[in-house]
Amino acid sequence: MQILVQVIVSLQKTLVSGIRRNNLLDGRFDYKKDLEKINTQMDLTLGSSVQTFFRQSFDRGLENGLLVDFLSSPDENSIVTFFGRASFDINDLLVLSGSYSSNGSSRFSEDNRWANFYGVSGALKLTNTDFIKNSTVLSQLKIRGGFGQTGQQDINDPFAFISTFTPGQQTAAVQFGNQFVTTIRPEGSIDLVWETTDQWNAGIDLGFFNDRVTGSVDGFLEKHPTYYYLVRYQLVVWKMVVFKMQVLL
Repeated sequence: MQILVQVIVSLQKTLVSGIRRNNLLDGRFDYKKDLEKINTQMDLTLGSSVQTFFRQSFDRGLENGLLVDFLSSPDENSIVTFFGRASFDINDLLVLSGSYSSNGSSRFSEDNRWANFYGVSGALKLTNTDFIKNSTVLSQLKIRGGFGQTGQQDINDPFAFISTFTPGQQTAAVQFGNQFVTTIRPEGSIDLVWETTDQWNAGIDLGFFNDRVTGSVDGFLEKHPTYYYLVRYQLVVWKMVVFKMQVLL
């Protein structure tokens, strides 16, 4: 049994870029056990992570006709993740694993703030079978495959879902009589959601002549939505690595 907790705080402050701060707190609980009755090795992981980001830059503008330096509006956001993973190695022949995470981001509205992602995979280690052990040519054979999801929340505007107003510059003031009045313009809002990418993968690992020659064949199928303002469409990408080979002389 293993428990791991780490805290990372990063702070940068310069006259050029302003202030940047990144705080990270995460913890993980690992538990491993040999299930001798069913000849299986079990590996379990539970954990959580909290990360906050703060950014404020120095800016320059006109105030009462004078050029002055000032701090821009602060940009602060955070993300919280709860995750779990389970892996079972059965008879040193079949490996099954699954993972699940629940993620919350302050970049989205309350209705779309949380999203769940999962992944499953399996591998058949035929290397440990009598057929491979008795072979004079083939020394390694492993067939594997899996499916997994990932989420994207890193958008430029952390408050895109909030209707905001931006004060105008004095150079764009409106004249009322003998007085110039600075205007305020509405920015509107876009109620975005987590971007989810689905990926399927399959592969074979091979070894020949006591692993003096090894190689692998991998295939990937990736599907993810792409947003362009309020238009959403699905993009499918097929990627194939035909063969990787290594020769030991």
